[in-house]
Amino acid sequence: MKKLLSLFAKAALYLVAGVLGLLLFSGLCNGLLTSLEKYNHPFPGKMVSAGDTKVHVYTAGTGSDNVVLLSGLGTASPMLDFEALARELRKKSRVTILEYPGYGWSDDTNNLRLTANIVEEVRQALREANIPPPYVLVPHSISGLQSLYYANTYPEEVKGIVGLDISVPEQLNYMSVQAEPVNINKLLRLAGIVRVAFWIDPSLSGATSLGLSGEDIKTFSMITNWVVGSQAVYGETSQVSENLRSLSGLKFPRSIPVTLVLSSEGVDSSANGIPGHTWKAIHEDILTNCPDSKIVILQGGHYIHHRNEKQIAELVFELN
Repeated sequence: MKKLLSLFAKAALYLVAGVLGLLLFSGLCNGLLTSLEKYNHPFPGKMVSAGDTKVHVYTAGTGSDNVVLLSGLGTASPMLDFEALARELRKKSRVTILEYPGYGWSDDTNNLRLTANIVEEVRQALREANIPPPYVLVPHSISGLQSLYYANTYPEEVKGIVGLDISVPEQLNYMSVQAEPVNINKLLRLAGIVRVAFWIDPSLSGATSLGLSGEDIKTFSMITNWVVGSQAVYGETSQVSENLRSLSGLKFPRSIPVTLVLSSEGVDSSANGIPGHTWKAIHEDILTNCPDSKIVILQGGHYIHHRNEKQIAELVFELN
């Protein structure tokens, strides 16, 4: 019996050692391939300072207005996510896509992901990229919190806002956000498991749900593998409840025109985990101090700027 147990113990030890060796090899290959991919796919814009890190800022187009696109939580590649909308906006405006730390080509950060900290990073990055205010901010989802704070703290730097199915502080009353105790996604990425999963099925990156197709799916999957489980995104997710709570009761200021675009799925159902009529009502409430404001409902889901780029671009041009 003791001999049998000893045999089982050795077999288990060899199995564990084999698995660890495989993960180590997979992790080394993933790191090498990531470096190779970044070398072969250099960032198209500028890398500038933002807080304690470097972020990617891409600007194109001409016009008197500086339109700044701000992505939602966990959208791995803001460049690809906003490409269709940016293409329309570039026809009449100077358009900037700012990739937060931990997204796209930007470096990661351990800086606390409080709304105020993120806004200061945005302001610094735009200054470093020689993009002067005032800005027309076009935030999606959680970036609505940054735009709300920005508009109230630095109203002279904001010409207008077109929000894309944005988060608002009062939604905290209808939802619960639990922070993960361990950043599992980062461990899976470092071990190369995410890369293998995307190789087997590129749609696992979420590219198809964002409306991407063809080569864009491959590129989005590649960039997602670079950043999934980034410390910045993990920290931002952990701070969602606190960031919502800290802005409770805040409304957009009177001096800034604001258009809020809501998705038909969010208004007609409980797509956001919040009853549709409530989702619309809490957005109406945040505009009560803002006479030059309106709500527009467009067909689609939370990523409302996909397939609605022409309509949204026109709403932005109305603020010019």
